[in-house]
Amino acid sequence: MAFAIKTLWNGETVNHEPVSVTFHETIEGILVNILAPYYGDPCPPGESGKPQWGLWDYEGKLNCSF
Repeated sequence: MAFAIKTLWNGETVNHEPVSVTFHETIEGILVNILAPYYGDPCPPGESGKPQWGLWDYEGKLNCSF
């Protein structure tokens, strides 16, 4: 199963390649693959292992300390 996200929450067209979301059945369960642009946002402030209020305002990065 595959989806392409081509619009924003308000119906406006995105100004980049659409985000691709695919689902694949595996022996262990379901594999979800998301292909989306990365904008290089900074890591969120806050202490590792603690609740991160406003986390939705940040991108996921492998080198953030939480």
